[in-house]
Amino acid sequence: MTTGDDLALRARLQRVHLDLMQSLTARGPLAHLHWGLWADVEERPDNLALAQDAYADFVVARVPASAASLLDVGCGLGSIAARLARRRIAVTALTPVAEHAALIRAAGVDGLETVCTRFEEYRTDQRFDVVLLAESVNYFLAMDPGGVRQSSAALLAKCEALLAPGGTIVLADTLNPDFLQTLDADPRLTTVARVDISADVKYTADALQAAIDRWWSPFRRALLDAILIVDPELHARLVAALAALPHPGMRSLFADVALERQRLSERPYLVVSLRRR
Repeated sequence: MTTGDDLALRARLQRVHLDLMQSLTARGPLAHLHWGLWADVEERPDNLALAQDAYADFVVARVPASAASLLDVGCGLGSIAARLARRRIAVTALTPVAEHAALIRAAGVDGLETVCTRFEEYRTDQRFDVVLLAESVNYFLAMDPGGVRQSSAALLAKCEALLAPGGTIVLADTLNPDFLQTLDADPRLTTVARVDISADVKYTADALQAAIDRWWSPFRRALLDAILIVDPELHARLVAALAALPHPGMRSLFADVALERQRLSERPYLVVSLRRR
């Protein structure tokens, strides 16, 4: 059973992880914080931004041309939200990180409203033509890893409640079997399209693992070795605490593993469009 204190701790760790990803991979407002699509991009680490552009364009193309309003759940630094706003869609972008929200607002994109809040705490009377979760699903499921199906049902119910009649949900993420079963069993949603892009995003995970091996792992080892020399008891406690972190992204980093590579080995990367019945 997950307690309120456990959820609050995971939420704080999630913010730390998002901030770390921004520091490592992104520069400035409207930068990308997601995977790259490499189908038409040469697989080289310095082409990551090009591949991320291709990914953003692919996701934006899943949004129906008739959409007038969209809720971007877990918007990162606003790269996809800004693209959609420039299509004259009224976009509300949610992020739990205040620094990210400030950067997006500073970009001054017309038609883009940024709200700093967790999706679970978001309240509005507005109903949207589209609810978009581009690499946000796993953040919500990670908040309660002991109950994926229950968390999946709660997430879908929240999305459905925010949809206008006949509205669309667009999901893009590595989606586990329990989530997909919950999705398929939902009587209120009809699957319009389901595209597996695992092969086309795979190099992103490989590039991230190479970066971890080259830059992060030596720093982590040096830091822990220094602590071991100065205070062996503190070292033992710290190693145990890092191994038990209740956030998969942070836990994998301190194990020198790119979570993206691990997830892609266990589940497909799918882009799914669903329509409310």
